[in-house]
Order: sequence, then structure tokens, then C-alpha cells
Amino acid sequence: MNWTDPESPRATPYYKSKTLTERAAWAFAYEASLDLTVVNPSVILGPLLGPNFGTSVGLIHHLMTGAFKGIPRFGFSVVDVRDAADAHIRAMNNPAASGQRFIVGGQFFWLKEVVAILARRFPDHASRLPSGEVPDEIVRAMAQSDQHARTIVHELNRDLSVNAEKAEQVLNWRSRRGEECICASAQSLIDLGLVPAV
Repeated sequence: MNWTDPESPRATPYYKSKTLTERAAWAFAYEASLDLTVVNPSVILGPLLGPNFGTSVGLIHHLMTGAFKGIPRFGFSVVDVRDAADAHIRAMNNPAASGQRFIVGGQFFWLKEVVAILARRFPDHASRLPSGEVPDEIVRAMAQSDQHARTIVHELNRDLSVNAEKAEQVLNWRSRRGEECICASAQSLIDLGLVPAV
């Protein structure tokens, strides 16, 4: 199995916790002779069920409420929450998934591309979106005191595309278009009153 190195400078507390938790799950499953399948999603976006949201949708919220003053050279692969759930259901119902790890993720976007999509699809909210890129050296300086900058500083200018081919082949899984799940998050935030009217 390929693992994130939890001692790497790139291993944020979030990455480290995910890696150590999955390793512990595999060890427990082995010792207890349990059947285990793991689905590892990329950045999960999509429609919300209620006003509480996690870090991934929090990024869209920050963009749409003016928390970002500029755009760092940072990107990520997205997967819709509905497609992540579908992958779990397919894995539970497919004997071929037993003992396997699956990456589920779709299209990679630079943050400036996400901003461009939001500006085009939600023009009434475009005035709060950031404009202009933030130089890497500024993000590195911010990382000394800002936890959000610290989270991405080691990922600047890195193409974090993922390969979901195994899930596509074994589970017959497909990801919907990335723009659709980005916009579904934004629309939910608007509908729930979490993004104020301009």
C-alpha cells in the first residue's frame, strides 16, 4: 500500500490524522479478521443538508464572503458528496471491493479557476470574490501565524490531481462534473442564508 509519510513537512495534522487512522483500521481489521474496504475521497463539495459544513465547503464559504483578499496558487481535485456516498454504497455491495482501497475524485481545479466559476455562475456575489494572485512568498510568510495559510503552504503550485481509475473499473463508479459540485456548494450556502446578499 502507498501511504502519506506522516513525518513529511507536507503532512499537515489533517493528513497525518487520516493516515494514522486508516493504518489503525487496517491493523484492527487484520487482527480481528474483519472485511475492510476503504474509500478515500478528494476534496468533497456538493449540496449541503443543513447549515453545518466542514473545511472543504468552508473554502467556498470563505471565497463567497470575502474572507480571501487574494488567490494563492493552490489547487485540488473535487468530488461531489453524492458521488462519494455512491462509491461507499458500491463498495459495500461489490464482493470485488473486499480488502481494497479506492480513491474517488474528479477534476482538478486551481483556486483561481474555482473563483472564475463562482463569478460566472453567481454574478450577484462576484464583488466579494478575491481577485489577483497572492505571491507564494506572501503565503509562506502568512503561514507563520495563519493556520489556513499553514495548511496549504506545502501544496503551493502542486498539481494534486488524483487517479480514480480503480474505482471506475472495479466499482463502475463515475464522478459528475467538478463545476456542478462547486456550484452546488455555493447554491446551498446561498439558499441557507450563509452567504449574505450583496
